[in-house]
Amino acid sequence: MNRQVVTHIWDLMLKSGEVSRVRHSLLTLEEAPARSCAAEFADLARRAGLPNLGVEWLYPWVKPNAKTVEAPSETEKAVYASCLSALGAVDEAIALLNGVDRKAEPRADLFLAQTLIRRWDYQLAIAPLLKFIANPSGEYDRLVAQLNLASCYLFVARPGEADEILKLLRQSLVRSRYRRLFGQAVQLQAMTAIARRDGEAATVYLNELEAVSHRCTPVERLLQKKWRALANDVKSPGTLLSAIPEIRQEAQSLGHWETVRDCDRHEALATKNSGLFLKLLLSTPYAGYRQQLTAEFAAAGMVAKEEGGSLTLGAGPSRGSLDLSHQNLAALGLKPGSVSQRLLLALTSEGYRPLQTAQLFAALYDGERFNPKHSPVRVHTAISRLREWLRDSEIPFEIVATEGGYRAEMTNGSFTLVMALKPVSKKEQSLMVSLQKVFKADAFTSPQAAEKLSLPERTIRRHLANAAESGQVERLGSGRTTLFRFAA
Repeated sequence: MNRQVVTHIWDLMLKSGEVSRVRHSLLTLEEAPARSCAAEFADLARRAGLPNLGVEWLYPWVKPNAKTVEAPSETEKAVYASCLSALGAVDEAIALLNGVDRKAEPRADLFLAQTLIRRWDYQLAIAPLLKFIANPSGEYDRLVAQLNLASCYLFVARPGEADEILKLLRQSLVRSRYRRLFGQAVQLQAMTAIARRDGEAATVYLNELEAVSHRCTPVERLLQKKWRALANDVKSPGTLLSAIPEIRQEAQSLGHWETVRDCDRHEALATKNSGLFLKLLLSTPYAGYRQQLTAEFAAAGMVAKEEGGSLTLGAGPSRGSLDLSHQNLAALGLKPGSVSQRLLLALTSEGYRPLQTAQLFAALYDGERFNPKHSPVRVHTAISRLREWLRDSEIPFEIVATEGGYRAEMTNGSFTLVMALKPVSKKEQSLMVSLQKVFKADAFTSPQAAEKLSLPERTIRRHLANAAESGQVERLGSGRTTLFRFAA
């Protein structure tokens, strides 16, 4: 069977939801695809949940060492970036996608939006989605983009616009062979109904979803259970709390960490638990998520303390605590800005899902490009050194390797981390105001900002990094070519 026939069959299988069969076929390939078809195979691998294969196959052509190698095509760059994004190297992916010619590869806008969604920048993802939908690369990709746009509108509290898109999508999908997309559209309709506080409509949609989901994965069944619990709570307020423990336990057993995070969010909102609210803020590295969380809790009359607080790992008898401030870590032998200090702060910034290797590499070596062969070795070396420091400092929590990456855990007893929420200084606020007056809603780089304000670029980079972390500015890319932009 020739390549075109094989890839066409795999494409149809993915569109109809037969992901596991395509994964098996890709994993059992005897050799890497030739360059002429590497981008096509890499895109299939990404869609099948194997972005590591896509990076491995495309890296030699997108990041060639030999000057004799032909420059990468726009499609190679875009697909490679989408695979990098799925591995967690979001800033590098955005930098690559910003340089892709949209006329040659319009999917770059779709991939950019999906990358922004991965870091909870739903508002920022809307513009590239609208641009792609106006000039799609094909019918299926347009439908995917419309689903992504509906989820963005839902996240930024625009359920009416999400509803309009989903009604049109149903008309396109109901008679199509894209069963997976149809199921996702019905689920989004249920979520939109819940956002409108219409529990009856949500139940109707969830019943329909159950009827069309013939081959549900365990994760899909878990999500259906969560949304049904939310719909029931709209109809009978107070019932959600009794359902959360079972959903959370199932999510933990499946390793579906975003559902665990969401369970904590719903429980904290329902009970007005300030401790759980603070845990969510301290355990979530995504500025977009923290902004939404802060707004939700402010509406419920709860405000986080500016100085931050403490986060407990594990359960049972306490085995000590660690202040993660730069001053204290320096006193313990971790120099500010060192690889070990960066690694410790990265691992403790995410209290739910494991951090992927490419994600950790980006945190440790800002501006460097991910190399699928050498970068994992550098991350592993850094982890070994940090483990040694933890042992020497008699700090009992462990860095555990999981299938999804690495995470900080306590396997015996509990341990407390003292963390800050990085309040914005008056000087930084004044600097951001000055920059906004100069650039308004236009994108700019740190060298441009330094030139306009007559300040050292190093100073500007530090303040812009803090502002991006707190959500004052939007960051696109990494290194000196990183673009920053104030929300319009």
